Amino acid sequence: MFRKTRTILLLLLILCFSGTLLGNDSALKYFPATIGSYWVYEDQDGNELTRRAVEGEEISGEMYQAFEYEPAFENWENYEYHIHPTLFMVDDSGIKFHIGDTVKKAYKERLTNDLQSLFENRPQNMPEEQMLPKFEVVIENQDDFYMLPFPITLNEEWDTIRIKPTVKVTMSFAIPENDPELAGASFSSIMYFTILETGNIIAKETVETPAGKFDNCLKIEYQTETVMPKMDGRGEDPKAGESVTTVWLAPDVGIVKFYQEAEKPMIGFIDNLEPTTQVKTFELKKYEIKSEAAEGE
Repeated sequence: MFRKTRTILLLLLILCFSGTLLGNDSALKYFPATIGSYWVYEDQDGNELTRRAVEGEEISGEMYQAFEYEPAFENWENYEYHIHPTLFMVDDSGIKFHIGDTVKKAYKERLTNDLQSLFENRPQNMPEEQMLPKFEVVIENQDDFYMLPFPITLNEEWDTIRIKPTVKVTMSFAIPENDPELAGASFSSIMYFTILETGNIIAKETVETPAGKFDNCLKIEYQTETVMPKMDGRGEDPKAGESVTTVWLAPDVGIVKFYQEAEKPMIGFIDNLEPTTQVKTFELKKYEIKSEAAEGE
């Protein structure tokens, strides 16, 4: 009877403290970045991206580590801050990426392209020369993306980043056929919306990639919600641009897999257009993690 009771108590203790068992892991264990280390990823189209750990830099009195990429980013629409950090910090509070300027570039490019796509898909009865659009996109956001907090705990959400775009669209009449007096006239519309993201470690699991099989990976799910207030101030806010991003971190390796399903934000706000979902993936193809001793040599 005593032996049975002791077994039950042991099981209860394991269940009660299963979350904090992860807390014994170091954040650095899941994001090694010894200078000279490299990771090669392959995306959904078969393109390779190489990331290398290089010398960091100091920002506002804090020392950040750094990565560089090959090929370098030319189309910022393809930038994903979850897997493409340039400057980052790993300390007792967890892992954070310094991404202020890069997020501004990426979202400005992405939203501008969405708007241009909407104009290209204008009604057939509106000639291209009828109206000339001009887009102004301003992005406000936090400088840091909080990838992983410490201590590491299962099923406990945290806020990762908040992004606030402002989009001004100005339409000018170029060659009005029905009313020549409208020539040169224009009107503007301003849209404000907020992108909120939360993270959650939902499991520890084994992941297979072209680089091999990795055990005990942290499976982190990031969910965004994009909200724009209604113009008339009534009713619920329309929602568009939701995305779900999943990242797998392997002990002593770092990011080994990335999967994302994301809607195009601007298209989702138009009632007569179906939301467009894009899928992006990255899987680790090969890598080398340098030892701390090698860094000091």
